[in-house]
Amino acid sequence: MARYYKCVVLLLVLIIISQSCLCANSNVPCIEKERQALVDFKASISQDSSNRLTSWKGTYCCQWEGIGCDNGTGHVVKLDLRNSCYSPYRQRREPYLYVQYNLYGEMACMSVQSPNVSSSLLQLEHLTYLDLTGNDFSGSSIPMFIGSMGRLEHLSLSDAGFSGNIPISLGNLKSLQFLDLSSNYDFSSLL
Repeated sequence: MARYYKCVVLLLVLIIISQSCLCANSNVPCIEKERQALVDFKASISQDSSNRLTSWKGTYCCQWEGIGCDNGTGHVVKLDLRNSCYSPYRQRREPYLYVQYNLYGEMACMSVQSPNVSSSLLQLEHLTYLDLTGNDFSGSSIPMFIGSMGRLEHLSLSDAGFSGNIPISLGNLKSLQFLDLSSNYDFSSLL
């Protein structure tokens, strides 16, 4: 019977040690190739008046705003750059008002603006979540390379200023569970 208790105590100690190791991994710096891809993506942004990307510096990209990582591996799995001012309800009621102002007449937040989405995102091979809702990609087409991001489960490009053809390559996203392309400019083809 004493042997049984020793085994139980040993098992509990091992569980506690393994849990503390898992928690320690939450501060693991992300994979350098993926960190560089995010830096390249940031460089492609022509305007970030909300300064949301100012946290994007240093080696710990898993702590950057809008970035989510796998705690065990350090791989970037989430890129959430949804415009914090975006509201589908407000867009329907005030279609020409894209900027909110605070009480002092200053812009409280504004979308990220870029002429296109940087292909550097292809380096984020473990990305499962991509949300660029409410940003301004200036009437550019949805990039064909997004259809190569095979692990994507969530893709939201709603009201992001896209137009043109919807790439057929989006049909390659076999893991996709959520897709929102609503409220963009005119699309000339459907999936």
